[in-house]
This record gives sequence, C-alpha cells and structure tokens, in this order.
Amino acid sequence: MEPNPDAEPRGRGLSCDTCRARKIKCDRESPCSSCRAANVICRTTKGPLQKRQRVLISPRYEEEIAILNSRFARLEKLLQDALANSHSPSLTDKILAGPSNLGQTLGSPSFEGESSFAAHSKHTVLEIERLVGQLPYSKDGDVAVASLREIVNPGSTNAQGPEPTILRQDFTGLPLPTRQLVIKTLNYCKNNTTRLFRDYPFLHVATFTKMCQQVYFPTGECSLSAFIIVNSGLCNLFRDFSNDIIDELGLDAAEVAKSVSICAANVRRAAVDLSLALDPTFENILALLLSASTRMDWTNPSFDWKLISYAAVLCQEAGYHRLPDVSTSDEVRQERLVFWYVWGFDVMFSFNLGRSPTLPDHDITTARPRCPGDVDVPWGYGFLSWLDSIELQHEIYQQLYSGRAQAQPPEVKTQRAQVLAEKLIAMRHAFVAGKDGRTPGSAGTDTAAGESFELMFYTLLTLVYRVIPLVEQIHPLQVCNDCMSAARTALNIQNRAWERIGDSNDETWKLFIHWTLLCCPFVPFIIVFSHAIAAGDEGDLHLLGRTVASLQSAAQQSPSIAKLHHVFSTYHQVGRVYFDRAHQAEKQQVVGEGHGGVQSIMDENLTNMPFNSATDVLLPMPTWDRLLDEWNLGIGEENAIEVSSFLGNYFSATFEFQD
Repeated sequence: MEPNPDAEPRGRGLSCDTCRARKIKCDRESPCSSCRAANVICRTTKGPLQKRQRVLISPRYEEEIAILNSRFARLEKLLQDALANSHSPSLTDKILAGPSNLGQTLGSPSFEGESSFAAHSKHTVLEIERLVGQLPYSKDGDVAVASLREIVNPGSTNAQGPEPTILRQDFTGLPLPTRQLVIKTLNYCKNNTTRLFRDYPFLHVATFTKMCQQVYFPTGECSLSAFIIVNSGLCNLFRDFSNDIIDELGLDAAEVAKSVSICAANVRRAAVDLSLALDPTFENILALLLSASTRMDWTNPSFDWKLISYAAVLCQEAGYHRLPDVSTSDEVRQERLVFWYVWGFDVMFSFNLGRSPTLPDHDITTARPRCPGDVDVPWGYGFLSWLDSIELQHEIYQQLYSGRAQAQPPEVKTQRAQVLAEKLIAMRHAFVAGKDGRTPGSAGTDTAAGESFELMFYTLLTLVYRVIPLVEQIHPLQVCNDCMSAARTALNIQNRAWERIGDSNDETWKLFIHWTLLCCPFVPFIIVFSHAIAAGDEGDLHLLGRTVASLQSAAQQSPSIAKLHHVFSTYHQVGRVYFDRAHQAEKQQVVGEGHGGVQSIMDENLTNMPFNSATDVLLPMPTWDRLLDEWNLGIGEENAIEVSSFLGNYFSATFEFQD
C-alpha cells in the first residue's frame, strides 16, 4: 500500500497508532509491515504530553526517605569514629549491636547523668566556695571545696561502666549455677515458702521448675525470656538464703554468693538483647518485669525504666489493662497480678525519673487484686498498701510537681498539699494499725518491709509539705516546721533501720536502700542539710553524719549506693567545715553586747553576702533544683529537663527563682 500522506514522518522512533492499539510490536517504518499486511492505513499521531505523577507507596514516603538519609549519615559518622578510635572496644560493640535491640538505645557514659550533674554543679561549687570564704581561712575548707569539684569531675572514680556486649540471642555459652545447687534449691521451694514466689504470686514453683529444665536440659529451642526468668528467679532465691538455710541444705556459702553474681550478670547481658519486636505474651512481660527488678540492684535506673515501659506497652497490646472483672480463671488472675506489678513499677520509676507513666489511668479498667482471693493473707494486704502508696505518688506528681501544677497560685498548692498530707497520714494509720495482719517492726523480712514503708511515707510527706510557703521567711533556706519535722523523722528512720538490719545482713541492707530510694526521691537529706546551714543547728549536722555512716557498708557492694554515699559525705564535710569556721570566728570575735554565738556569726556572714533579694540563698535555688536531678542514684543525663519539671524549682517556697 502507498504511504499515508497525512502521517507524520517516521524516524522518530514512534510506533503507529494501529500497532499501539493492537499492542503488537511495530517496526516503525512508514508504512509498517503490520499495517501493510492488514491493508490498513498506517498513521502515527503525536498526542499532547502528559505530566507523569510518581506513585507514592505511602503518604510518608518522602519523610521516610529523609529519615533513612539521616540514619545513613549517622552510620557513616559512627564508622568514621570507629576507624579513628579503633582501640575502643565499647564503640565497636555499639556499632555491631544493630538497631533491633533494646540495649542499642543506650549510650555508654562514664556514669549516669554525669554531663548534667557536672554542668549544673559547677555554679554550686562556686557558691559554696564563696560561702566558706566568708569565714576565717582554713585548709579544711579548701579540701572540702576540692571534694565538691571531684564529685562533678567527669573522670570520677564512681563511674559506672558501659552496658555489656550484645548477646545476639546466643546465650548457650554463658555460665550457670551448678545443677546440684539448682536441684536442691527447687526441692526446697516445693516444701517451703520463699520470698520469690510470695512476692511474685503469678510465678508458680511448677512453672519455674519447667523453665529451669528448658535452660539446663534443653530438648528444643529455649527462649531468651525463659532464660531471663530463670536467672532472675535463681538470683532472688540464692540471695534470700540465710546462713541457716544454707547449712540445712548442705550448701557452700561461697558457691551461693558466686551464683548470685553469675545469675545477675546473665540477666544484665540478656536484658540488653531483648528485641524491640517482642510479642505481647505473658512470658515476655514477666521477663521484662523480673529483668528490671533484678537489674536495679546492679545498674542504672534509666535502662530499667525502659524495660518497664516496654512491659507496660506489651500489657496494653495484650489487653491486660482491660481484663474482665467477672472472670475467675487462674490465667486471668495471673495476668491481673502481673499487670498491677508493671503498673506499680512504671509509676515508681516515672516518679523517680521525672517522667509521665506509660499507662494512663483513665484507660485502666482492670480491677485491683483481691485479698484474700488473688493474693494470700497476710502478704496481700501489704501488696495492696504498696499499690495505694504508688497511687498517692502519682497524685503528688500531678497536683504538686507537674508543669501544670507549678503554674498554680500558692493558695491552690497549699490546699492541695494539705489534702495529700491527710491522705498520706490516713494511709500510714491503716498500715500501723495492722491492716495487713502483721506488726511492722517484727523480725526478719517484716522489719525491712515495715521500715521501708515508714521511710517512704515520711519522704513523701517531706515532698508534700515542701510546697507550703511560709507566712514570713526569715532565712532563704528556711522551710515550714512540718516539712522539717518529716525530713528529720525520715533520716532517723534510715538510721534506725541500719541498726536493725544493716548489722545483721549486708545484702538485706543493700536491697533496703535500693528499694526505698526507688520508691521515692530521697530529699530529706537535702532539707536537713539546708536547715543545718540556715539555723546553725549542729544537731542536724550530726544527724547527717549518722546517715552518711549508715551507707558505708552498702557503698562497698553497689556502685550506685557508692555514688550516693560520696555525694552525701561530701556535703556533710562542707557543712562540718562551715561550722568549724564559724566556731573559729566566734573565738576571734571580741565578746560584746548582742553577741549571739555561732548563729550570729552565720547571720553576719549572710548579711555580708551579695544577695539580690529575699529569695536568694547561699546556694542559688536553681542550683539546688538541679542537684536533685542526680541525687537519686544517678538517673540519667537525658533526664535533667524532665526531673527539673518534676521537682521544678524545688527549694523555693514560692517556686519563683532568680538565676
């Protein structure tokens, strides 16, 4: 056929309209072979160009691309740093850990909160130095100030090491306690009541025995969660063995102590390797809960809070926060118990670290455990009292120390504080009256439980009374009488507990300190220290010295307690030097009319100091506030802002500070 005169000239590489309509290959001649064979007109038309739109996989496609680019940039920087610091094994381990592990989200500072502690304490050191400098020269004063500089030094000897190397789910090569020791322990648990299965009623002896068999005699694949539960449980069992029980079972005390260290180290290593994609199963939630409760005696609370927060998320995914109240099955009972344990730990860690709890109260419909029923008497009443105290802690944070609460006028905060104080006092009366069927202060573990409750109560009461402003504040560090009385009582209880518990069992005393300081911030020490300086009360200084001495033995076994002891002892030393210089100034001063002793010397030095207003203090208020960020066993450098909002402007009666 003849070429179509209307057709566009070929050679542009376009297929004809007929071939495109028939979806066949065109040889792009004019006319093409297909059109010649079909005896049809071969025409090629040029349609208008249409703008092609890229198909997006999701609305966040561009955002995800940007995130990937930023991650690649950070990875490239990490690799460059690794090459530049190839001698540092901790950095290499961090790079090889991979992004799928819970432990990968942690850094490895020399100790928790070091950066914020050092940054916010430098001004404190200068103010202390200026305060001590107002008194006659003493070499001890320079030593005290040097000690203060030491506790904010990034190279402090109290530093904690980095988290252990990632396991990558391979824990078969880790050491374990001997089989003979485990078998004797399990047989003892079957015939006797132990603290582990009493404190965690959702963990049964038979279930725990099966998990031990999975770890020691694996016939199939053993999960990482089961490995953690076994090591955490054995650690608690061995740790609670008294010398009488060790002798009764024919065990070696040194072997038991070594097994405690082995199990605790295994929990530390395995917890870091927990995946961020765990299924919301009872076993995984239990593993996270026991990991946090075991690790808190050995490492930093910030990572333990991450474990508990993750457990709280899994509880929500599993629906534990909305369990039916009518169900009486054993499975639902265990789920209810483990949920309220996770809730309690979540609120405790959040209260101590200045964060909001993961589980919102308005979304919880699961009923509280029943006693008797879900938990046994008499321990069950103590557990319910613990839940009540945790709920009050949450109220204290929301109504007194949250960002919204601090914006309230003093009258509102005073009214709220009085209501919360009444609730705390009522809770203590119920506990002391023997609601739980026991007498607090009896021998054994009841002594520790009773003293722990009392110490927690007076510490919380100190926090509540602290927000009540004085009608007339004579001294900038002065607090109301109720606050001062509660703080003194808390320190006296701490010292009394040391006399009852510390001399008999160092391990029990160490756990007592960890658990009481976990429940609430230990601020009474700071209140008493401030009053000692403000009022010139050497009795308060002596009380501080006894508190420092009570931490000495436990500080040798726990890095976190060692840090707390170091800070407390340093500030006690500063107070001691201040009083010594005041006495020296008193001796040098000419005795005349109106001479008022040590307090007059202190008042004179305060008058000579360049205060800007009546709200200024020897240590500036924001500095005192920042100190609280780190006094609770080193709570993490990333928490400075959160804790500051939690205990915001803590040492001002009106919460209005000047830098």
